[in-house]
Amino acid sequence: MLYCMQDLPKTSVTKAVAAVAELIFTGQLPAGSPVREIDMANRLGMSRTPVREAISQLVARGLLTKEGGRSARVHRPSLEDILEIYELRRITEGHLVAIAARQFDSKSLDKLRRAEEKLRTTSGDAWFAHHIAFHNMIIDAAGKPRFSALAASLRDQSEPYVRLATKLDSALCQRAEIEHSALLKAMETGDGEMARTLTEAHLQSTVDSVDRIFRAAQGMLLPLGSANSSR
Repeated sequence: MLYCMQDLPKTSVTKAVAAVAELIFTGQLPAGSPVREIDMANRLGMSRTPVREAISQLVARGLLTKEGGRSARVHRPSLEDILEIYELRRITEGHLVAIAARQFDSKSLDKLRRAEEKLRTTSGDAWFAHHIAFHNMIIDAAGKPRFSALAASLRDQSEPYVRLATKLDSALCQRAEIEHSALLKAMETGDGEMARTLTEAHLQSTVDSVDRIFRAAQGMLLPLGSANSSR
């Protein structure tokens, strides 16, 4: 019996998207790796149909690239691509946090405090999950779904390189803790412009580290994006 893609259980497609994205984020699928539908379905223990839809979604999000009838591949951005992604992130996320800071309520602030605490007390892959959750709480509070979707897409495209930078630059997480604490205080006081400034500085700090590592890796001919994640 034939059925449309939209008739698939959303949970199956969502799980497939999350699973493939995690393989990319953690470097198990390095930049340039082929992502074949049947191989990925076998690897994940899923049917091919939700995996096919997951691949399409990840192509749309910029994590995978696909040309004509060829297999999808993990996107391999140039340094210029990464710098442009961060330029867009600074504009987009800076705008969103400035709006969010002015409308955070006490209940949302309590949740944000707990999220920031988890960031200070976890490491490894769990740290990245809490990091995304912390920033999503702020971005989503702006109430700008199109802006939020753009911010999420840009974050996804830079995530593998953020993880690599975090692994190779131990000071990055230490700086991030200080920056997250300062951002939390700006949200508590409702200072939108300070929240914008801190967010832009936080992103600049990260991209500076990614830039240094990217250039060093190119000089040593290292396979960027193939390192396993850790804090």
